[in-house]
Order: sequence, then structure tokens, then C-alpha cells
Amino acid sequence: MDPVPLYNLDLGKTHPGKRFGNVRVGPFVVKVVDDYETQVGKIPHTGSRTDSFDTETGKPTTTFREASGSGWHVTAIATPDEGTDERSILCKPPADDGGAWDLCTILTFLTGRRAAKNCLCGRRWAGLARQKSWLEPPFIWLPMLLRLLPDRLSLWMGDFWPAV
Repeated sequence: MDPVPLYNLDLGKTHPGKRFGNVRVGPFVVKVVDDYETQVGKIPHTGSRTDSFDTETGKPTTTFREASGSGWHVTAIATPDEGTDERSILCKPPADDGGAWDLCTILTFLTGRRAAKNCLCGRRWAGLARQKSWLEPPFIWLPMLLRLLPDRLSLWMGDFWPAV
């Protein structure tokens, strides 16, 4: 099976470096692209307002961030093992895609931003592409990913997959 481009996988603003930039996840080696910072800057981000309190001056402060970016951009590549016969089981009907759908589904669940392989871009997930990642940095959710992908059959058999 050929390498699978992963679109809009958001691991934060900066390149995750050697520690998280090349990780084995089940039958895949997931590697962020070399120009990760450029690509992640292009993906959709919603506008935001942050209210805080400056303890030194005793005054409230407000920071605004403009909405930016659009579309789908390759931020990582998932390379499957040679001869893998994995099936994605977290979709209906199950797919013979080497487990790529399941990888994207679990990455979406753990990062809070829709991660997709090439055939999913622009489908019903377009609105979710703009959501902000809520579990940063990767060291918080990476151990969960390493456990969930190989054990995804337990999610499916326990009828938890619709929640994912």
C-alpha cells in the first residue's frame, strides 16, 4: 500500500521535532512533512477572543485572533507496513484501506481537529476542519493514540465506535 497523506493533522504551531515528528502507530509510521509549520499555518483556524487579567497592573486585558486559513493541507504522511492487511472497522461498512480511516478517526478524536486522508477532503467534514485542536501538545494524547489504534477492535466490539 502506498503512503497515505494526512490532511490537517494539527500538532501545534511549530514542528514537533524528532520526538513526535516520526512515530510508529499500529501498522503505520506517521511522519510530519518537512514544511509542517507552513502547512499548518494554512489550515483553517477560527477567530477567538481571550479575556485575562494582568496581575501586575490590575487591569483586564483582551486579545483577539482573526480567523485564518482555508482548505485541506498535507501536514503528515502515514506509511503502512509492507503487506499489511489491516481493515478499517470504525466506519460503516468496514473498509479495506489498510486501517487509514481508523487512524484518521482516532487522530481526530484525540486532537479535536478533523484529520483526513485524501479521499475524505471536502466531504461532510468541511465544517469540522475549522475546529481548534484541544489536546496540545502531542505528549498528552500520543500515548493514547499508540494504545487505541492497535486496540480499536475493542472499541468496535464494545459499541464505542460511534462516540469516536
